[in-house]
Amino acid sequence: MLGYLDDEEATKQVIDSEGWFATGDMGFIDAEGFLHINGRKKEMLVLPNGKKVFPQDIEPLFSAYPIIKEAIICDMGDQPGKEKVGALVVIDEAFFADSAKDDKREIAMIDEIISEINAKIAKYKKIQGFKIRKEEFPKTTTSKIKRHLIKWNE
Repeated sequence: MLGYLDDEEATKQVIDSEGWFATGDMGFIDAEGFLHINGRKKEMLVLPNGKKVFPQDIEPLFSAYPIIKEAIICDMGDQPGKEKVGALVVIDEAFFADSAKDDKREIAMIDEIISEINAKIAKYKKIQGFKIRKEEFPKTTTSKIKRHLIKWNE
C-alpha cells in the first residue's frame, strides 16, 4: 500500500466507504464456486462496438513462437472511443544468431504469426496492427511488464 501512503486522493479512488479495496481485478465464480481472475479493468480494451478485449486472453498465444521474446496487446489508436487492438512485439535476437539481420524478413515473420493468432481468436479481438520494439519492456522487480509506461506511439 506504499503507493497510497499520504496520497488521500488515490486512496479515495480505490477504497470504498466500507473499507473495501478495489483491486481492479476482474473475474467470475464458476459453477463449482471457484474464483477465476481473467484480467484487470485498467488493461481491458473497450472497442467502439462495446466488445471487451482482455490482453491476457491473447498474449500467451505469442509464447508458441521462438522468434518472439515478449509481446503485449494494447490500444493502437490515440482517440478515446476508437480503440483498436494492436500488438507490440520484441523479437528475440538470438533467433537470428546464425543469419544476417533482415528487417523485411522479421516483419514478414511477425505478420504471419499475427495471422495465425488471429485465426485462433474471436473476430472482434483480432489484432489490427503491430510494431516491433527494439528494447524489452520496462519491468517491475518481479519481472512483470509495467504496462502503464508503454504507449503505442512511443
